[in-house]
Amino acid sequence: MHSWFAWRRSSRLGGPLAISCRRVGGTSDLPISVGALLVQVDSLAPQARGTRVHLRLGNPTTVTLLELTVDVEWGVADEGTERLVRDVRLAASAESATWTESFIDLADAPPGALRVLRFSHAQFGRMTFSP
Repeated sequence: MHSWFAWRRSSRLGGPLAISCRRVGGTSDLPISVGALLVQVDSLAPQARGTRVHLRLGNPTTVTLLELTVDVEWGVADEGTERLVRDVRLAASAESATWTESFIDLADAPPGALRVLRFSHAQFGRMTFSP
């Protein structure tokens, strides 16, 4: 069973950044082979024809995680319509025992139209041990 993190636009709140998190505190854990990676959506911003999603990655482990990828699902329409899903390589490594800022770019999903953003299954290519 995969842990997942879902954001949905709330029609009651209005505005392009009016999103609410299903999980308490706005942070979700994604299982990885050495523990868990914490993921928090910080903000959404226009990027070309899509959205740049600014993330904070929490790494409570004693290793720095390099070459991170996360399965991301996103959609601009309501439930029941096609979603885009792909592995996304994160722009930053997750340093040991700290929060790191990173981002992903989602094509064809302007911030005002983004309805669903879901993360599942994180993995890394390499790791280094902290002193």
